[in-house]
Amino acid sequence: MKSLLSMENLDIHQHFHYDHTNQESIIERAQLIKGKTLSYVANNSPYPQEMLNTANKGQVGNFIEKHWFGIENNSRSEPDFKEAGIELKVSPIKEKGQNSLVVKERTKICKINYKKLVEEDWKNSHAKNKLNKILFIFYKFNRDNWNEQKILDFKLWNLSSEELVISNEWFKTRDQVQDGDANDLSEGNYKVLAPCTSGTGRLEPQPNQDYKDAPERSFALKQPFVNFLWNSLDVSMDYESTKATLDLSLHDESFDAQVLSKINNFSGKTIGDIVNTFSISIPKGKAAMRSIIMKLLGFQNSQSRIKEFEQSGIEIKVIPINAESKSLYESISFPAIKFKEFADEIWEDSTLSLQLNRILFIPVGRNQRFVNINNRVLEKAFFWSPSDKELEIIKKEWSNYQKIVKEGVSIEKIPMNTKKGFKEVTSLPNESSTKIIHLRTHAQGSNDRDVDSFGTSIVKHSFWLNKKFVKKLIQNSLNS
Repeated sequence: MKSLLSMENLDIHQHFHYDHTNQESIIERAQLIKGKTLSYVANNSPYPQEMLNTANKGQVGNFIEKHWFGIENNSRSEPDFKEAGIELKVSPIKEKGQNSLVVKERTKICKINYKKLVEEDWKNSHAKNKLNKILFIFYKFNRDNWNEQKILDFKLWNLSSEELVISNEWFKTRDQVQDGDANDLSEGNYKVLAPCTSGTGRLEPQPNQDYKDAPERSFALKQPFVNFLWNSLDVSMDYESTKATLDLSLHDESFDAQVLSKINNFSGKTIGDIVNTFSISIPKGKAAMRSIIMKLLGFQNSQSRIKEFEQSGIEIKVIPINAESKSLYESISFPAIKFKEFADEIWEDSTLSLQLNRILFIPVGRNQRFVNINNRVLEKAFFWSPSDKELEIIKKEWSNYQKIVKEGVSIEKIPMNTKKGFKEVTSLPNESSTKIIHLRTHAQGSNDRDVDSFGTSIVKHSFWLNKKFVKKLIQNSLNS
C-alpha cells in the first residue's frame, strides 16, 4: 500500500525523479508521459489513488499536475514551475470527423480581478507572468473511459513568438475596464487572448462604475490559437503566412480591412476573368472557389493552411447566391455533430460556438442555380462575428436543441416513395422555427448514421446558419 503523503512533506526530486527548477528536466519528465494513460499516471504516483469528480472538466489537468509533476492545484500569480518560469496547462483533444483531431476548448490562463487589472502594466501583470512560457500537455478526451485517456504529446510555447498581438489584446481589455465598461466585454472582439466568461454567473465589482457589476471573467487563450499550437506539432502541416504574403500580421488593426481589400478589388468580376488575370486553371470539386480565393490573395499553394487564419479561428465560407435577390441557394452548413458529445457540451466551449468565432463570407452570384463556374460573379466579401444580441439568440436556440437531444430525439417513419419506402422525420425544430441556426441532416445518405446516448440510430446531423439570416448579413454588408 502506498504511504500517505502530503504536498507539504513531499520532495519532488526524491518522489518524482526530476528537477522542477530546471527546464530541461521538466521537458524530460513530460516526454516520459507521452503515449501513457491516466491509469499509468495513477499507478506511478507516490500519492494514493483518490476519488475524482470526472464531470469536472479541469480534473484531468489537476490530476496530471499533482500525480505526475508533484504540483498542487493552486491560484498563485506565479507560474506552476516558479523557478523555471513555466506554467503547466493540460488541454483535451477530441476527434473531428475521420482521422482528424482538434483541441476541445480554450485554455484558461488566470482569473481577472477588475480592480487590480487597471493598476497593472503589461510587463508585470498577472496574465504575463502566467503566459511567458507554457508547457502544454495534450491528451485524448474520452468521456466513456476516464482512466484510459491517453497523453498524446506536449509543447513548450514561448510568449515572445506572439507577444505583440497578445499584449495588444490585454491592453484592449484593461482600457475597457478602466473606462468602467467591464460589463460590455465580449470574447468575440478578440483574436487570441480573450476575457472569457467563467460560466459561474457570478458578478464582480468593477472600477469606475458605481452602479453595475460585471460578470466574472478570466483571460484565456482562444481555442483556435491553442489548436494551432497542437497542429504545429505535425511537421507535415503546410502553412503559409499573411505576414510573408500580404505583409500583414494579426496585431495590425487593419488586418481584416486589408484582407477584404485584396478580395473586393475583384468584386463584380466573373470567375473566368479572375482566373485569366492570374493565369490559373479552375480546380475541380467543391473546394474550387476557395482555391481561387487563395490564389487571388497571393498565396502560392491553394491548399495551404493560413497561419493567421488558423490562429484566430477564421473560417472561410463561400456562399452561392442569386445575383439579383441576394437569396441563398442553400443554408450554410458546419461539420456533422456527434449526438453523445453534443449532449454533454457547455455553450462556452461548444463546437458550434468555436465554429462561429469569425467567418469570412465570400458570396458568389449567379442568376440561376446551375451556371458554369466561369460565368459566376464574385460579390462583396465580408467578415462576421456574432454580436452579443445574436449570440443570445444562438445560445438559446442551441440550448433548445441540446435539451431535446438530452431527453431523446423521437423519429417517425413516414411512408414515401424511396428505396426504403419511408422518410425519417425527427422531433427537432426545422429552419422555419428558428431565427439564426437550425439542426438538420448532413450525411452522405440514409446509411450515414450516428448513435445518441439512448442507443437510437439517427442520420448524421449538423448545425446550419439559416438562409434568411445570412441573406440579411449580405444586405447589411452591401449597404455598409
